[in-house]
Amino acid sequence: LENVMERAVVLATGTRIGTDLIPDHVRTAPAFQIPKFVVPPEGISFKDVITNVEKRLIESTLEAAGGVQKRAAELLGIKPTTLNEMIKRYEIGVRRSRKGTVAGEDEDSAEMKPGLISESH
Repeated sequence: LENVMERAVVLATGTRIGTDLIPDHVRTAPAFQIPKFVVPPEGISFKDVITNVEKRLIESTLEAAGGVQKRAAELLGIKPTTLNEMIKRYEIGVRRSRKGTVAGEDEDSAEMKPGLISESH
């Protein structure tokens, strides 16, 4: 997106950037949509659904942020401490790698640990 905007600024002839300078694939990208839920006749636990959605959203955002918790928090619009609390609460394991190994820990002891984020996959 940053590259698209820089390109548009360079190509703009005046002080305004028109939509004609934004590529179709960016302009027509689908907006985030909440999935439709089918409520069974016996009902559904609101708390369980929200917990599941939050956990999946955090996992997806961490993946999109390359495992960098600060970046994931920015993408979600929450504080890093809040994200870390949620990672622990939902027991979200984060893959550890050599590069992301905590100082003093060897590769064999690096494992899936809630709340610890590696710098790479």
